[in-house]
Amino acid sequence: MKNLLIIGLIAVLSCPLIARDGDLEVNTGFSTILYQSVYSFQPGTALETMVGEPLADRLMWQTGARLGLNPVKPEGFLRMLIAPEIGYWRPNVGLEFGITARARFDEGDKLLRETRTAMEKDISPFYAAVHAAPLSFKLKDKWRLSLVEINIGTHLGYIGRTMRLQLVLISLGKVL
Repeated sequence: MKNLLIIGLIAVLSCPLIARDGDLEVNTGFSTILYQSVYSFQPGTALETMVGEPLADRLMWQTGARLGLNPVKPEGFLRMLIAPEIGYWRPNVGLEFGITARARFDEGDKLLRETRTAMEKDISPFYAAVHAAPLSFKLKDKWRLSLVEINIGTHLGYIGRTMRLQLVLISLGKVL
């Protein structure tokens, strides 16, 4: 966990060094996540923060961290997005790759506990997801508001065994 926080801090601090003037966007948001495995279902919420900037016309990157609130567990991610600008509308879609400590399930019923515990040992901390933000809008000059961003993904290793559905309910960003 300490290593993940150090990597996230380095990423956030190094962004101003590589950003062009007026391109670096800083975001913060609130999300809910649903994990599903063969015998388990686990909901949770998180706060997230990220930074990003355009790479080229309609292409951008973002990197950030989430802190789960129930349970308190960290997560870091990197996104590559296609992000067109259509008037005030700023939708984006792309791939997210991350590392997480959040893929754990409550003990639940005794009948399935042994099987579930054995399967959790094989869950990779790395995941891949498709990210979409269809309700993202420019506000004023340098502000962006996004509602109901969607991430659908799976953990790597045994692809498809553990699925994750994350909804970023609200995200607010500012271009620096």
